[in-house]
Amino acid sequence: MASIELRTPKNKPAYYKITASITLNGQTIRKFSRFEFDPKTLKTAKQRVAAATAAAFEFEAKSTGRSRAQPQRCQ
Repeated sequence: MASIELRTPKNKPAYYKITASITLNGQTIRKFSRFEFDPKTLKTAKQRVAAATAAAFEFEAKSTGRSRAQPQRCQ
């Protein structure tokens, strides 16, 4: 499960902190990344959250070794 958190430091541009909790061999590992955005491109908060959520999903998939999430098949 990945989560995002907006960080707004003084004198530096805002960014999203991405935290992914990954379970490997029965152990839970936390990995961190950051998503920096251009406020001229992503103008609204809704656009920024959507882009950061997509980045968190990709980060979690890459961290677990899966290139893309596979859909579940119903039988």
